[in-house]
Amino acid sequence: MHYRWFDREEELTPPEKKPIKKPKYFSRAMITGMLLSLILIFLGMRRGDLPILFLAVAFLASGLRPLTNFLPETIGKFLSNLLFGFSVALFFGAIAMAFL
Repeated sequence: MHYRWFDREEELTPPEKKPIKKPKYFSRAMITGMLLSLILIFLGMRRGDLPILFLAVAFLASGLRPLTNFLPETIGKFLSNLLFGFSVALFFGAIAMAFL
């Protein structure tokens, strides 16, 4: 067995142990997207536009999913799935509200 030196997401560990995954941090594009969604949230609240508000909250909720990597595994996975389902439901709700 040899070490997995080519995989940058996993630290070097002996072959008999599980690889340790590093938590992913926010990239510059993700931070920019979250700032834009915060601006859209305030715009939607000010103008009373619910579809834009729902869409912006959906993008913000999906952008906050990497924060669940810092929690214990079972709680983090549950909250990550919850945020994903919440953001998908809000996205489809915003599309339905915009066209109906």
